[in-house]
Amino acid sequence: ERDRVVSLILSQAYVVQMLGVVFCAYASMWVRRKELVQWSLPLAALFTSLTLCAAQGGYLLLCGPLLGLQLAAQSCSLNFLQAFAAEHFPTCRRAKVVAGVVFASQLGDFLMPIFGTMVLEKVPRVGSVLFFSGLYILAWVVSYRLPLPVHRERSLNDVDEPRCQKDAASRNRKRDFATNYRSI
Repeated sequence: ERDRVVSLILSQAYVVQMLGVVFCAYASMWVRRKELVQWSLPLAALFTSLTLCAAQGGYLLLCGPLLGLQLAAQSCSLNFLQAFAAEHFPTCRRAKVVAGVVFASQLGDFLMPIFGTMVLEKVPRVGSVLFFSGLYILAWVVSYRLPLPVHRERSLNDVDEPRCQKDAASRNRKRDFATNYRSI
């Protein structure tokens, strides 16, 4: 019986997460990325705490949607931090920075269950959930140090730093060759 309840809660959570990520992507057309990142982190902490309150109060049917909202908020912040990294860094460094962000998030996804198990063994459940909610708050505070744009975002341009660009003459020769080839 308990396995069915856990499966139901996780199924609800993943459906809500999927819908939440789609909603955040849709909302990004009107809301600036800075607000999406900085509001999603404290919301993730809030939904984590609300999930704990619902579980302790015996409201198991609320745990799935609340957990899904927490996962959606976490995914929203990660997705828009990846977009920020792709836009902020020049093309010659972009792949390394985005790969670093993705690696750090996957490392966190891998290590959190291990670390969480150790914390749960030494700290009561309430303390451990508050600890992990505190990590969201810490990420929120750190997000204020990022140079996230405060103005309306522009489309992604492929602008490189001068040392990353090929010289203009070689690019023009390629264009001339393509033009000459087409005209034959």
